[in-house]
Amino acid sequence: MPNRASTADRVHSAAIHVLRMVRQHDEEDGITPARLSLLSVLVFSGPTTVKDLAAAEGISSPSATSLINALEAAGLARRARSAGDKRTVEVSVTGAGRSMFRRARARRLAVLTSLLEEASSADAELLARAADILLALRPEHPRPGGAA
Repeated sequence: MPNRASTADRVHSAAIHVLRMVRQHDEEDGITPARLSLLSVLVFSGPTTVKDLAAAEGISSPSATSLINALEAAGLARRARSAGDKRTVEVSVTGAGRSMFRRARARRLAVLTSLLEEASSADAELLARAADILLALRPEHPRPGGAA
């Protein structure tokens, strides 16, 4: 049985290769992986502040602002004053942004599904179980706005 460090190395390598494979199709809609990642936070978490977006993505606020500026210029996100606190500006996804995210996610899932079609049933079941285990082991990261 491999030791945990060896397993961690193999999982890390596999995750990077799989991510690179599915990301290749992101730019078909003219969106970079970094912008798509930020868009996904907005889609799943709802309106949030630049500070919370930056924290969720593990980037600086100026980097998040740059990505938001690009998303906003493309009509994929918008800024507005918070209804609860007019001093706060929140970023939210637009309908066009939500549609783009869904198309990009569908393409990524199609690539993964195609890859899994090549696996045996037993291996596909094992990968499903491994995904469940990895998701259960992940530390809970604070969601923008404190959402669970």
